[in-house]
Amino acid sequence: MTRAVVLTFVAALQLAAFSSRAAGQRAGDIGAGPMEGTWTVTGSEQEGNPWREISGATLTIGGGQFALQFADNSRTYRGEVKQVGGPQEFDFVHREGRDAGRTWQALVSSNGQLLKICFTYAGENPRPTTLTTSPGEGTTLIGLRRK
Repeated sequence: MTRAVVLTFVAALQLAAFSSRAAGQRAGDIGAGPMEGTWTVTGSEQEGNPWREISGATLTIGGGQFALQFADNSRTYRGEVKQVGGPQEFDFVHREGRDAGRTWQALVSSNGQLLKICFTYAGENPRPTTLTTSPGEGTTLIGLRRK
């Protein structure tokens, strides 16, 4: 009888630990791994709709800087990357390109090989709280794979 009670207690503790970890994760979260390096865009959506023109673009992050080059060379963005809140909250401050002077308020998730960036423009909508997009939220989600 005592062994059954102990095993039940241990199982309950393990379930509680798993549940609290799962509840702490945001939708779409894959971790808080490294984001420095060179990445290729594998998919993207804006407000719940596919954003195909960015597919295949290259994002390079290092030394607090970023450069995003579209695959067809039609656009290049450069600027600073700053951690602003928790381990997954970053601002991408654009210094060059079409968005110069604007800032992406981003929620970032990485497992070392995959990177997700969900952002809104500062001053237009609040920073995303999940790695998802929906119509009317002003959110963009970019999925990338390490090169």
